[in-house]
Amino acid sequence: VFTFGTYRNVTIAVWRSTPTVVALQRIDTHLTRFFKNHKKFGSIVVLEPTNFTPPDQKAREEHAALTKKYEDRSVGVAMIIDGRTVKETIYRFVLSSTQLLSSPRVPERVFSSVPSATAWLATLDHEIDPTDLRNAIKEIRTLEIARAHVS
Repeated sequence: VFTFGTYRNVTIAVWRSTPTVVALQRIDTHLTRFFKNHKKFGSIVVLEPTNFTPPDQKAREEHAALTKKYEDRSVGVAMIIDGRTVKETIYRFVLSSTQLLSSPRVPERVFSSVPSATAWLATLDHEIDPTDLRNAIKEIRTLEIARAHVS
């Protein structure tokens, strides 16, 4: 369902299918460990829309609770939906619209590419090197692809 990793004080989650309650609870477990070493963090969320559908109500509630739990520690969330097809454009539009309507306390933006997302996140935390972060995302996505061939 997902691969989770970190780069310095940035969490990176690559989702290749719709988030579930169980998967979001696993993310919470990773974050609990992560916060033993980091007070503030940024997040990169890569959504691979191939098998992606909107999450069910319970998963949306779990995501909202997770977001609220960590919002005081978050410097920002960059969501990436790569691609220029109509499908990816619509996903970005819907996600961006949802963010605007929900008025999040944490800065959130939706991007069509990794370089634009990492550049934006680096403006929120000057300790983030966008090039190193792009490389970390690439490594985690490579692990996700390898895992997809195993699962």
